[in-house]
Amino acid sequence: MRAVLLMICLAAALAAGCSTTTPPELVAAVDMTPQARLASLDWLEGHWVGDSPKGRWETLYTAPEGGLVLGVSKEFVGGEARFFEFEKFLVRGGEVVVIPAPNGVNSVAFRLVDHHPGRTRAVFVNPEHDFPTRIVYERRGDRMFIQVLGEPGAEGAAPGFEMELERAD
Repeated sequence: MRAVLLMICLAAALAAGCSTTTPPELVAAVDMTPQARLASLDWLEGHWVGDSPKGRWETLYTAPEGGLVLGVSKEFVGGEARFFEFEKFLVRGGEVVVIPAPNGVNSVAFRLVDHHPGRTRAVFVNPEHDFPTRIVYERRGDRMFIQVLGEPGAEGAAPGFEMELERAD
């Protein structure tokens, strides 16, 4: 009986010394409304330029005022605009989503699944889409990294690409 009591006391003492509290930024993320989560993407705002897999890339993101972030991008190949895309970040169905429109054609919505206040990284997914299935935006100082990811294609085609952009404004 003493051994059992000793084990219970030891377990209780160890448990008391272990922290099981949730980090504040995770608690804040859970407690945020979808509108507040959208507003916390304000770090996207700005004019960004850099190289893409095919040429030069330029993108502009608006502030999240009014519950909407708009993005417009274009890709230059040999000095000529060969591709453009619109993006809408908004709350739909109680979730923050981004809806890209490559070459002006509406695509599917990608749900925000990983973003916490104070962190300048956001992951959007749509596993049902053929390509991409995941879009990652991450800002590090005056640099923006955008990953467009999916499953490997036929015959070992690349599963996506990453762009590193710098602030232009």
